[in-house]
Amino acid sequence: MYSSIEKLMSERKVTAYAVSKATGINESTFCLWKKGTSKPNIKNLMKLANYFNVSIESLLDEREE
Repeated sequence: MYSSIEKLMSERKVTAYAVSKATGINESTFCLWKKGTSKPNIKNLMKLANYFNVSIESLLDEREE
């Protein structure tokens, strides 16, 4: 799941720190997602979808385009 978020950050040229500040999601949470230790809950998915102006479904989609 993190690969979709990472791809959006790369495309938009933003860091996890910037997304963290804008969404209120703790930056260490991004590290846990990247390691696969945890996954975003629905509340955080909604924050990310709003921030990136994408659907929650697109964040959950791991397929490469």
